[in-house]
Amino acid sequence: MTLTRSTRTRRGTAVLAMITVTAAGVLFGEPASADPVPVPIPQAALTDRAFGQVAEIHLQGAARIKTAVLSAEFVQWHRLHPNATAEQAQTQLTARQQLLNGSLTAFDLLLPEQDLLLKSVDILLGAPGGDTRTSPEITGLVRAVIGKTVEPWDTREELASGALRTAQWLRGRDDALAAAWSATRQAGAASPPVATAWNAVLGAPIGVDITSTYEELRQDPGLSHVDLDAILALRDDSVAYVAAAKQQLANLHAQLLGLSLEIRLEIGENTSKCPPEGPPSAECTAAARKAAEDRDKARQQTISDVKAGVGMVSTIIGFADPDAGKKSKVIGEAVLTTISAISKYAAAITGRGLAGSIFSTATLATPRRPPPTRHWTPR
Repeated sequence: MTLTRSTRTRRGTAVLAMITVTAAGVLFGEPASADPVPVPIPQAALTDRAFGQVAEIHLQGAARIKTAVLSAEFVQWHRLHPNATAEQAQTQLTARQQLLNGSLTAFDLLLPEQDLLLKSVDILLGAPGGDTRTSPEITGLVRAVIGKTVEPWDTREELASGALRTAQWLRGRDDALAAAWSATRQAGAASPPVATAWNAVLGAPIGVDITSTYEELRQDPGLSHVDLDAILALRDDSVAYVAAAKQQLANLHAQLLGLSLEIRLEIGENTSKCPPEGPPSAECTAAARKAAEDRDKARQQTISDVKAGVGMVSTIIGFADPDAGKKSKVIGEAVLTTISAISKYAAAITGRGLAGSIFSTATLATPRRPPPTRHWTPR
């Protein structure tokens, strides 16, 4: 059977091809240094990054944003209550988690990340007992969504528009989340009550321990797509170190592009089963849709794992060449975002037709304007 690719699919192919060419330039286009020097590896920063990436591997959908926001607020609460016992800390974190879970609606949980973040912060701000307003990590997360004009929150229409807010979030998401995870891990490492409370309330349900060492975190199955030890073993030779890291990034990109080909072929098959015009075929069934959704769920987990690998390798490159590390992270995020979107699209068109899929993917990818936020001034 000859598969006819839709305009949307061809467009996705072109975007991925453009990103791939750009990635190749970044990964292999820079000349090596003639005088290699040892690469300093800050162990604390490496462990912070590994903790954040492992946490994100095990947190899917709305849980990722809720956990990051709760963690950021909890760290600030601890700063202001340094003598709190483990019992007091766990009571505090449990109460705030229950507040957030009880206030978010089923509709809220389907919001794009950036809108869910603003909604979650708004809920915590509106209830006494937390330290949301003074948390620098919360401020960083909010600024990653709406920019730096948050004194007070600026809710002008142009800043609240979906496209601008999405672009702002994509630019600042990784750094803001990394800052929140780093502060969380450092607080847990310095304070047994914090570690006990965080593990009991947020860590245990997802199998993540805030006190884990780097050696323990790197063994997480989600990081199996990369060999971090092979890169770090070359730390005495900066040229070989960077080359090895870039080769692993290239391997990750190759995995993603292979996944994108698989998805585009599935889109062609699904479109033939559930055509945009005319009656659907006998294969356009609820069972077919369920199977497509299951495939998308599995792919999203793979994408999450590869994202963690990209994040770790980009960080490791950054120890030797900060500019190259940042570029590789940005390119990786672009590829991952594109493939995640087309995977959702492939699942959405099955069993409901093209019009429904467009509505569905727009719901997933286009931010809705959140309810009016309370004005607050970060300190």
